[in-house]
Order: sequence, then C-alpha cells, then structure tokens
Amino acid sequence: MSKIRLRSALISKNISLAKDIAMSHLGGIDLVTTIHEIICASVLVKYKGDLNYHPVCVMNSIKNIIGDDRDKPSKSLINFAINYLSEFNFEDKNMDDPEKIIGNDKINSAFIGDLEDAYQKGNWAELKLPTSCVKYLLFLIDQGRSWMS
Repeated sequence: MSKIRLRSALISKNISLAKDIAMSHLGGIDLVTTIHEIICASVLVKYKGDLNYHPVCVMNSIKNIIGDDRDKPSKSLINFAINYLSEFNFEDKNMDDPEKIIGNDKINSAFIGDLEDAYQKGNWAELKLPTSCVKYLLFLIDQGRSWMS
C-alpha cells in the first residue's frame, strides 16, 4: 500500500475508497501501515472539542483494541475509525513546515515522559502546549512507527 493513499482518501473524504483500501490491507505489516495512516489522518483533524475525544485519542484507543488480536483485526473498528474521521475537516497546512502549523504560538518545553503520559491519559492541557504544537509533534513522531507500540 502506498504510504499516502489511505490518508489521502481519508482527507478527501472518499469513504468508500478509504474502506476498500483499509479492508484489503489488514494482514501483517499492512495492518500496521493501515493503522499508521489512520492515525496520521487523525493528527490533521481540525478539532475544538474536549481533548479526551480528539480523533488522535479515539484512533489510539482503536489501535490498542485491534492490537489485542492482530491476526483477526476488527473490520467494524476500522470502519468506525474511517466514519469517525469523515465527520471532521482537516488542516490544509503544509505539515512539513512548522512555521505554518505553529504560527505565532509560544512553545513551551515538555519532557518526553510528560508527552507520553499526556497522550495515554488524553490530557494535553497539562502540558501547556498549544494544540498546533501537539499536532506537529505527533506528525513528526509518526514518521517512525515505534511510538505506536
């Protein structure tokens, strides 16, 4: 599977194509790539609600549940993830350019352990980082999939 194909289908809200791509890539490393693409798309969501329900947190929960049975991943959960993401608009910024993402937001420092705790708890506010910084950080981290373990 192309690294950007599923993500592109999600961002363009081509739900049927996204489901076709995801359903045909549920085994072995393809499953990891499918989950990776779904999480990458969730990072790009424009979201203003309760951070506990941010699509990144929801997709991480789905990833954790699917990880319990990698040999028979839940198609219903994959479909739910795609449907959930299709309800949102996505950032149209160039994710390779931090200046376009962060803008004039003041950036505070955070320790990686604090980032991990905040991610697992879904409590980004305790980091005192602007949402734009968190989105860019997650985008950078997801370039290597080891953070999903």
